[in-house]
Formats: sequence, C-alpha cells, structure tokens
Amino acid sequence: MRTVDQIMGGANSFIDRMSDGLKVVGSGNTAGLIGMIAALNSIQSGHAETVNLLKPAAIIFALGIFLFSGGYLFLMYSYAYLESYLAKLYPNLNPMPDEDVRVEQAEPAKVASVSYMHWSILCGLASTFVFFCGFVTAFTALVRY
Repeated sequence: MRTVDQIMGGANSFIDRMSDGLKVVGSGNTAGLIGMIAALNSIQSGHAETVNLLKPAAIIFALGIFLFSGGYLFLMYSYAYLESYLAKLYPNLNPMPDEDVRVEQAEPAKVASVSYMHWSILCGLASTFVFFCGFVTAFTALVRY
C-alpha cells in the first residue's frame, strides 16, 4: 500500500495541472466576455447586424465562466475529500491494529473525491468547448463587420 506522501505527491501534481488548466480556460472566457462587451459598446450604427452575433458570443463566454467556476469548485471539493480520505486512512503516524476497518471508513471520502474530480474534468472540458464556440461566433462577427 502506498504511503500518504506518495498519494498526496501524485495527487498534488495532477491537481496543480488541472487547476492551471482551469485557470487558463477561465481567463480565456473572461477575456472573451470583456471583449464582447467592449465590442457591443463600440458598434457603429451602420453595422447593427453584428450585434446579432456579438450578443450570443457574450452569452456563450459567460456560460464558459460559469462552467469554469463549477469545475474549479469541484476540483477543490475533490482535494478536500482526498485529504479527508487520507486522514481517515492514516489517522496518525502510528498504524491502527485493524486496517480493514480503516479502509471501510475511508471509502466514502475516496468515492466522493473521485466523483468530484470527474465533475471537475467534465466542467473543464465543457468550458473549453464553450470557449471555442464563443471564439468561432466572435470571429464570424469580426469577419462580417
């Protein structure tokens, strides 16, 4: 069985990479939303049809921010449940006499951690997909303008 340091070492590097990826996607969606708001405020009256593409793009980027927020929240929940799992599995440095009882007590925290990690990955991928949809919509509006 792996030690606490081995489990946390492997999990920390993955969670750090996942966190950085979510931050990049969140920043992209935020920049897209800010760009769409700025573009909506600078549209000339002769190009009013462009608003029909910029408004949906702004909504798409806002949805991407919402998905990023959910992904980051689920990632933090996953990390918290991972720490809870390890605390129940290894309550002290001194081993417990009955290891099977420890594993049974720690299993719900492990399942919750894995479940929240799946939700985090799903929200992160959805936020990335939404970013590209918003980008294509904004690019189409730029080409038409």
